[in-house]
Amino acid sequence: MATTLDRTIIVPGDPEAVFDYVADFATTQEWDPGIESSRKTSDGPVGMGSEFELTAVFMGRKLRTTYRIVGYDRPNQVVVKGGTNQFTSTDTITVTPIDGRVQVGYRAVFELGGPLRLAEPFLRGTFAKLADKAVGGLEAKLSR
Repeated sequence: MATTLDRTIIVPGDPEAVFDYVADFATTQEWDPGIESSRKTSDGPVGMGSEFELTAVFMGRKLRTTYRIVGYDRPNQVVVKGGTNQFTSTDTITVTPIDGRVQVGYRAVFELGGPLRLAEPFLRGTFAKLADKAVGGLEAKLSR
């Protein structure tokens, strides 16, 4: 069973600049309050196969996770996937120009493993709150 969360924001800006910012997952700590640290760990420019290490704080615990770009269609869509033995997360971010502004779609699919799998239905509300805070932070950052 998976939990899927979809959020959409509309912000000012240049679509390519917005895409470059969100595709660089090292920026995540700047806009997602649930991320304590984020950094790029692979060489070269951001693109297919780039890797990022994120440390999230979830329910009082720090979780270090490596995310990898598994889909990259600049300047339209980036897909990153990460996880541990307890969960996987696949995030799809789309960037669409709309009337001089930029629509950013954010879809996160969480799958819990092991004993946490049993708790997944009870954690959906927690995941939704985390998504709201993250996308709210992204909207605030991109609107500056």
